[in-house]
Amino acid sequence: MTRSPIYYGDYGCYIGAGWIASTLLHGHWNVGMARQEERKTEPPYLIKIDVQEAELDVLLGADEILWDTEYLLLEVFFFEFFKGIPLFYDVVTFMKSKDLVAYDILGLQYRALDNALSQVDIAFVKETGLFRRYHYYGTRRQREE
Repeated sequence: MTRSPIYYGDYGCYIGAGWIASTLLHGHWNVGMARQEERKTEPPYLIKIDVQEAELDVLLGADEILWDTEYLLLEVFFFEFFKGIPLFYDVVTFMKSKDLVAYDILGLQYRALDNALSQVDIAFVKETGLFRRYHYYGTRRQREE
């Protein structure tokens, strides 16, 4: 059975071509991924990852599939709430190295301490892909007015 290529719950995610199972073992994330061929799904992929501050660990294990990804949604933090978690600039830099760039920011959350922006979901898209095909602000008619 092939699942649709979308989010499949906490501590793991189904990513179109493969299942990334993330399990906390002895304080370390163990990341594994089924090969694309085993799932019989074709790119482009939509990925949603929510693995409680271990997003970059999961992405490191999904290197191959990222090149076929058009849209990826990640939870990103601005503060180190847990020691060693990747922060905003770490994630954006890593994603750029995979030809994925920020496209939208969703789900803004603010910390209770001082109401500072603490985390967001960022949609990343392929830099030269479908979602960035056009780089102008309005339709042709709107631009002519």
